[in-house]
Amino acid sequence: MVGPPSRARGRWRAPQPPRRPTGRRRLSWIVALGLALAACGDAAGPDPGSVDRPADIPFSSALLLSHIAVLADDSLCGRAAGTPYERRAALYVRDQFVGGGLEPGAPDFLDVFALGPVPTRVDGTTPVACADSDVTGSQNVLGVLPGAGALATEWVVLGAHYDHVGWEVLGGEVAVFNGADDNASGTAVLIEAARLLRRWVVAHEALAGNRRSILFAAFGAEEAGLVGSSSYASGVGVPMDSVVAMVNLDMVGLLRDNTLTVQGSLTAPEWPALLAAANDDSLQLLYTDDFLSRSDQYPFIQRGIPAVHLFTGLHPDYHTPNDDVSLVNPVGLATVGEFALAIVWELATRPARLGEGATAIRGLARAGGGS
Repeated sequence: MVGPPSRARGRWRAPQPPRRPTGRRRLSWIVALGLALAACGDAAGPDPGSVDRPADIPFSSALLLSHIAVLADDSLCGRAAGTPYERRAALYVRDQFVGGGLEPGAPDFLDVFALGPVPTRVDGTTPVACADSDVTGSQNVLGVLPGAGALATEWVVLGAHYDHVGWEVLGGEVAVFNGADDNASGTAVLIEAARLLRRWVVAHEALAGNRRSILFAAFGAEEAGLVGSSSYASGVGVPMDSVVAMVNLDMVGLLRDNTLTVQGSLTAPEWPALLAAANDDSLQLLYTDDFLSRSDQYPFIQRGIPAVHLFTGLHPDYHTPNDDVSLVNPVGLATVGEFALAIVWELATRPARLGEGATAIRGLARAGGGS
């Protein structure tokens, strides 16, 4: 989630944040690959085709952690917008979408967009473990589960940003801001939701005969100011008037006291009842709009599209080098994933669109979400 502006390159810092240099609690690519291979076996959980409805599909905590281990590894140098490391993260998400059987939502799944020049941050006296190149662009990663029947030309968007805030030199060493919660957690849920739902649809085509198309969108450059989602919502993809709703996953890895924050519920009158019906795990839902303008749901809300942000809350390690895999609550993350998938399927199959709640949406857009 993007922070409010500060003197430190536009990034917010929690009070007195702990910091760590590169190398501590590091997970190598080999370890991450081993986790992923192990997770694809016994830890993958039941076949999603064995359940009668998507709301009952279980998420594998081990698989979710395997994705986070890759995305939040030191070798990706904090996935800052426009860097080669963000691009490597994008290609990882692209490969997961391909492996999950999605269709491309852009050429080779990559929706490339312009980004202001990002100069190299390395000089002759700076450690080069995370050297950045001069770049001018970023990319969204877009996968599609096509709809069917009369609803197929309408769309539901499930989104999560995959970038983070990069690295800094602290005490002569490179300190990587790995962003395990912000937002490798949401990206991992996005990847698994796409894979599981596509497998369920293939196994239950007769039960999924009238449904909206679903766009699984991993947004780039969120931390640079919602650049990727703003670019997409400006109309470069599917027509915005065909988008029924958007669900955003940003910082969903630290579920505490079984409480999940939902932002944007005022953007359609149906949201409270729809969310309550999807809440099989008896999550405590906390409704607020305090940070509504600070993540990728906001460009959709500005265009009159009902949208909610699922969020497990701020914490002292937000936007610090301590936001590592070890912080994540894997069981809670799976619970959030199952809740999100139930919401998306309801949005994809309900006969009527959500009431736009135009007055509420305009008011929220003017207020900027109170942040």
